[in-house]
Amino acid sequence: MDLGLHGAPCAVAGASRGLGYAIALELAREGARVAICSRDRSSIELAAERIRAETSSEVLAATADVSISSEAAMFVDQAAAAFGGLQVMVTNAGGPQTGLPDSFEEADWRAALELNFFSSVSLATAALAHIRKQSWGRIVLITSSVVKQPDPDLSLSSAARSAVTAFAKTLATTVARDGITVNCVMPGQIATDRLSSLAGAPLGAPADHPAFSEMAAQIPVGRVGEPYEFAAAVTFLCSKRASFINGVALQIDGGFIRSLL
Repeated sequence: MDLGLHGAPCAVAGASRGLGYAIALELAREGARVAICSRDRSSIELAAERIRAETSSEVLAATADVSISSEAAMFVDQAAAAFGGLQVMVTNAGGPQTGLPDSFEEADWRAALELNFFSSVSLATAALAHIRKQSWGRIVLITSSVVKQPDPDLSLSSAARSAVTAFAKTLATTVARDGITVNCVMPGQIATDRLSSLAGAPLGAPADHPAFSEMAAQIPVGRVGEPYEFAAAVTFLCSKRASFINGVALQIDGGFIRSLL
């Protein structure tokens, strides 16, 4: 299937590793030109080199802390300037600290909102100025399965990412007639460094690591997910083919969430 992404200018935040990196790699495999960012210069440059080497696609590496609105906007503008426009924006940032709802100070809640909610708003709104100049566009916001099934120990993430979902749903209703779709994607338990830290596994642990066995037992497919599996779904939502999917919050979790809605 031709996804219509060849040559498309795309931007993926938080892409030096984990889900962001997997998404950027998959977009590049489809022939897209991809801008990626991270707070760490050496990490993001290494990620860009790896993607270029595997795909031969054009990759821009930028340094930005997307929890700071000016830096998020700067990353978007850099991507658009480098590629002569922007068609796809994937918002992404690391998860906030773990803990029960009553274990945090107000500053912790504000920091979580800046990291996950305000970064998504800043990236999406900055991207819209460029995407509207294209014949079609896509905005995909990475949230979490805790939006549908809150985890008491991930209370900061549950609240901040739920706010992202509400923002995205509202935005989806206002830009669709411009040919722009807005969707959220909710990763479940995917073998990333974030999951490793939660499970007590070494960083870079594969999906079949014994430390994930307790988590895997709760998932109908019997294992945690691989980043490339998540990236494949996101890439389709970013594609020209996904033109009638709008305002969706898609769970990619191997069936972990049992609810009907």
